[in-house]
Amino acid sequence: MNQRFVDLHCDTLVTLRLENCTLENAPGHISLDRLTDGGALLQCFAAFIPTHDCAEGLGIRENAWDFFRQQAERFASMCAQCGDRLAPVKSMADLERNRAAGRVSALLTVEDGVGVEGKLSRLKTMYELGVRLITLTWNYENCFGYPNSPDPALHAKGLKDFGLEALDEMAKLGIVADVSHLSEGGFWDVARESKKPFVASHSCARALCDHSRNLTDAQLRALGDAGGVCGVNFYSKFLRENAEHTENADILRHMAYIADRAGIEAVALGSDFDGIDCTLELENYGGLPRLGEQIADRFGSDTADKICSGNALRVLRDLEVHKVHLRKSAFIRTQIFSGSALAELCGIALKEDSTAPRFQSGIGAPCRVDKTGCLFRLPGELDKGRLIAQGGQDRVQQIVPCDAQRAGVVAGVHADGVLRQQIPVHEQADLVLVIVHKAQYAHGAGREIQVP
Repeated sequence: MNQRFVDLHCDTLVTLRLENCTLENAPGHISLDRLTDGGALLQCFAAFIPTHDCAEGLGIRENAWDFFRQQAERFASMCAQCGDRLAPVKSMADLERNRAAGRVSALLTVEDGVGVEGKLSRLKTMYELGVRLITLTWNYENCFGYPNSPDPALHAKGLKDFGLEALDEMAKLGIVADVSHLSEGGFWDVARESKKPFVASHSCARALCDHSRNLTDAQLRALGDAGGVCGVNFYSKFLRENAEHTENADILRHMAYIADRAGIEAVALGSDFDGIDCTLELENYGGLPRLGEQIADRFGSDTADKICSGNALRVLRDLEVHKVHLRKSAFIRTQIFSGSALAELCGIALKEDSTAPRFQSGIGAPCRVDKTGCLFRLPGELDKGRLIAQGGQDRVQQIVPCDAQRAGVVAGVHADGVLRQQIPVHEQADLVLVIVHKAQYAHGAGREIQVP
């Protein structure tokens, strides 16, 4: 099979600096030949910003902002040197042009927002240089918040005030928030405050490997509910405790577990190539085609396409759609609820002997939402399939049957009743509440998408 791959994280840029080499002769996990021969569709190149003892150990003396600017220049130079084989992208349109021309796409990301130094204007500079994803922290405190920690008290620390402000600015610009390396308290702040899908670009499941860098079941569910993805990290010690070697089976095990908790649409690749020091069964990027075959054998070819590329691309597409909404002073927030929280949030009664939500009184029932334009989707016994309840003015206006066989898609319903945007939904969702803020969007702002 000719599988194509989107990898959400590698540290190759800093390797090029430290080894004084080019992508064409890079000695690590990733090189130009390995990308092109291995089926790369999009590789995210992190501008990792070393600080503290890490910078000292690597012999890096530049301040964080200057080092980022140098890495951005290195990225641009790397792409220019690759000719017609690899080119940078700043949008999905760029990626599609590269795909049509047979080029690998390269996306600039940032690992550790330390270089922002509390200045929102620097986020705009990063965006203009092509950054579309920022890993908010690395292993040190910065202006955004705090890193993960084995100390429960430190791990519980949340985002700083600037971090919350920066989240909003990143959403306006069109930059994905990445919670890998972030404290759990910071994760929950992002999950609560983010106005669009966020990602854990290179993390694994904590239940399978108890490391503070990995995500708990609750975090995985929240990530999936938000429409985000978890890029499975290939580092042995995040896959199996105290392991020195990564087997492909370890990667597949975490993929299956994350799919079970967060939904198959939340599983992606986040290799951490050139940033990990363990040995790997797949050896380097050239081993991805074999891993892709194993993913297809385990999950099926259609699901393998989602894991290897489709899920990550969906988040990047959503990034552009949400950016349009925000610039029109409107945004869509999608949340998935279950259990007793439904009754409080949406006026839906739960039977004592069942966790399945049901409408309290059908059409005309109060929605208990604070803005116009709400949407419900639930396993509906009223019509032997999933139902959508279109809301307006805090009242259920209409109950619409939905194809029970078509999992994973609902659509935003606005004041004029027109379905304008597909919104992916976790198959196991009990209910989805979509609130459309600001009436401008209801009158046609944004791109119309036909709903199947």
